[in-house]
Amino acid sequence: METAEDVYGLLFFVVVLIQIIAMWRIFQKAGEYGWLSIIPVANIFILLKIAGKPMWWFILLLIPFVNLIFYIMILHGLSTSFGNGAGVTIGLLFLPPLFFPLLAFGSSQHISKRTMHSQQQPGAGYGTPQGYRPQEQHSQPPSAQVHTDTAGAAAPTPARKPEKPPTILSDLIQPGLVGKIFTIFFKEEGMVFVKTGSGSTNASGSMRAALGGAGPAATIMSGFGKVLDMANADKRGDYLGQVGGYDVNSLLSQHKLNFYVPYGMVERVELKGPSMMGEMKVKVFAGGQEHKFRVDTRSDSIARMFFNTFNEHCPGKVIKQ
Repeated sequence: METAEDVYGLLFFVVVLIQIIAMWRIFQKAGEYGWLSIIPVANIFILLKIAGKPMWWFILLLIPFVNLIFYIMILHGLSTSFGNGAGVTIGLLFLPPLFFPLLAFGSSQHISKRTMHSQQQPGAGYGTPQGYRPQEQHSQPPSAQVHTDTAGAAAPTPARKPEKPPTILSDLIQPGLVGKIFTIFFKEEGMVFVKTGSGSTNASGSMRAALGGAGPAATIMSGFGKVLDMANADKRGDYLGQVGGYDVNSLLSQHKLNFYVPYGMVERVELKGPSMMGEMKVKVFAGGQEHKFRVDTRSDSIARMFFNTFNEHCPGKVIKQ
């Protein structure tokens, strides 16, 4: 007759087996060898790579208490790398036997596969704007196209003039359980809101505040937060450098949360602040929807820059409070 210990042991074995199979499949979906998921130490480095986190985070995972914070951040990076949000992150943390298999065998694709797909099929990604007509696709690049003149001879078509670089506003935080950081690309036809990160742009202050703001623990965590802030800033800077010249549809295809607002649809833009707490609020009303953001700043010059940029592209629709 089976004892309770036998039943618990069998359940534990099944849960571990499910976790191993799920991680094997997750590695494969991200373009890695599945067997690396069962190799100690190596599997952590590969997981950091899949989640888009720096390799030196491995050291932080060896520090008690600190490793819990960064493990949660790695789980969130894993979730977002497959196009999911904070809800899946919470599931991976508290219900791993359920959410890891869902991530492994669900329909979500890793960002590397989505980026490859968007490069092969420009404009075929998420959120193709209503009323926006993608540029006509050609079998040959513009510089290589030819046309036939009246005499029947082929003559080269002049290369298309490069598009003017867009004006950019960065570090707009969309409220939520985990704030989503957006950058606005002011293109000729409208604004493209591009997700360029998650969390806070001030991890140092957030970690210090969480530990009471004083004492050795708060100071140490503040130091880790500063390193994290620099890493996030560099990552967003690299990302913006890569996508700065993309057209509207290519920007939209980078992430399912990216969205597009034609200038003609903008009803009004409200700017409030900066406040004494170092926060400026930005609200964009368009198409019957309200898009709310905050910007961590105490600078009046940054507030003026936001006002001037919005007013240049949406004249007469910007309200400064």
